[in-house]
Amino acid sequence: SDVCSSDLSEGFDQLKSDECIWVYRKDGYDIELYLYVDDILASCADVASEEYFKGLFESRWDHSPNSGGLATALLGMSIYHNEASGSIALNQASMIEDIASTFGATSGRLWQTPMAEKFDPSYIDEEGDLDTSKYNYRSICGCLLFVVAHTRPDCSTACSMLCSAMARPQQRHYNAAVRLARYLYLTKDMGLVYSADMTDPLRNKLVAYCDASWSSEAGSRSRAGYIVKLNGATVCYKSKLISSICLSSAESETSACVMCMKDIIWLRMLLYELG
Repeated sequence: SDVCSSDLSEGFDQLKSDECIWVYRKDGYDIELYLYVDDILASCADVASEEYFKGLFESRWDHSPNSGGLATALLGMSIYHNEASGSIALNQASMIEDIASTFGATSGRLWQTPMAEKFDPSYIDEEGDLDTSKYNYRSICGCLLFVVAHTRPDCSTACSMLCSAMARPQQRHYNAAVRLARYLYLTKDMGLVYSADMTDPLRNKLVAYCDASWSSEAGSRSRAGYIVKLNGATVCYKSKLISSICLSSAESETSACVMCMKDIIWLRMLLYELG
């Protein structure tokens, strides 16, 4: 793309761990660029680096008059800076409000959990298929997935179960999706908080937790889940069915660990390249 060509010509280096990240560390400047389609987030170590990048950018690209300064929004996420505590908080309250309004989840029961405890997403022959001309199940799942994948690890399992029914949804799947949208609406101000005030053993260190069920879901399937934290908040998380049939709890736990380790290895590469 033109942006990538421009970055290369100006001396930016593209990371091997993530091709959407570019760094410039020359002549005393320290700049990191994060690209996503037509959005750019620039991280500069000091004012001099910021002014240098601003000059490069404005000399080549058209930009909004209000560009620059601290980022306050990105990819549907609101970014809050607390200089007193040295923390950054992310949430998607505005997007959640839009989802709840679209799918009628702004009023109703005050749910305390994202999903019913015994919910089983398996297809039930007696119930029949959802009328998708009236209830857009793919749309609500897509909206929920976007929010959950960015700032709501607490809803990962619920969203994973709902997405597993995408091929042949039923009315109870749609009702469960609306419940999740309602729960997100009730907790819309929740999100991720990253802190600079960490003790030395934890500062810039990856901390991971993983677990797995064994033969707990339909078809004797097992579920793996994990979170990886950095500087006080989660940076990577997943909840998904293990593809193979596990013959023991040890096998399901090992599968979850392997799944988690894959992301840890990638995150270590990313942090190493970022310095």
